Amino acid sequence: MKDDDRDPNGSLIWMEGLRRILHGPLVNPDRVVFVTESRSSQPLRHWFHTHDQWELLCPLNRPLRYEIAGEPPASLDADEMLILAPGCVHMASARLPQAADLCAVNVRLAGDDKGLSSLYVGSLEHVVSSALSREEAEELTNLVDEAPHRLLQRAALAMTQGAWNRERAVGLLRVVIAGYAQVIAGRARPEGMPAERRAMDALAYLQARYYDRELDVAEVARAVGVSSSHLTTLFRDAIGDSVHQALIKIRLRRAIALLQTTDYTIKEIAVLTGWSSPFHLSATVQRHYGSAPSALRHSART
Repeated sequence: MKDDDRDPNGSLIWMEGLRRILHGPLVNPDRVVFVTESRSSQPLRHWFHTHDQWELLCPLNRPLRYEIAGEPPASLDADEMLILAPGCVHMASARLPQAADLCAVNVRLAGDDKGLSSLYVGSLEHVVSSALSREEAEELTNLVDEAPHRLLQRAALAMTQGAWNRERAVGLLRVVIAGYAQVIAGRARPEGMPAERRAMDALAYLQARYYDRELDVAEVARAVGVSSSHLTTLFRDAIGDSVHQALIKIRLRRAIALLQTTDYTIKEIAVLTGWSSPFHLSATVQRHYGSAPSALRHSART
């Protein structure tokens, strides 16, 4: 693809990316890798993280390296698909050695009331995200006749249990992805998006990159194509919080979920959810919930 076919961030032109989704490997992958769980890796390194969303990753032009906690790094060839179940601990792919011109498609499908669904097409470093509004999520559900994350969950669990053959599971994936692309295909390119759309995409970016301890307003603003000052204003108007407040809420939500459902230490949870230190995490939990993390964990289990 020529240089003039790319936007200033180096990502594929949005509509061209959607055409590749509808007619390319993400709808008909050569191989699908399902990862339903991960084992604790000691120690968990910076950039390991989890999501409360189903995540699909498909390289379009070069092999992509990925790493699941407790496993050695592995490689995903172009036209293959990686599917990560919610809670699976993995390394940020952009932090592994990758080809400089690697282009990938990433889809995150939110579960019940757990953040936004989002999609991006482009490099791992320069992400142009498109988040689904509540209305669009309902439209997608109507298109595929079931909540997409539940459809994906059925396909993944059935695949791991040997209940279905590969073709049937991949067929369900095609329904999800093609439906997703159909919902957003009619949108304007990111440069023409209204303020509320940019704010939603900024929130989706926070949900996708919350584990980065160095994430700041400037990076989010670059990702959605506005200045930092403009993002600060439009984000508060549309979301009701500052960018920093929204990021703290996302990190807290993930930290509390891990605290209540896993045996990770406070130090490990701080690494997984982007806090500068376990002390910062503990102090923030105490301030917001009036209890220490250990007390919240004990309460959830009793």
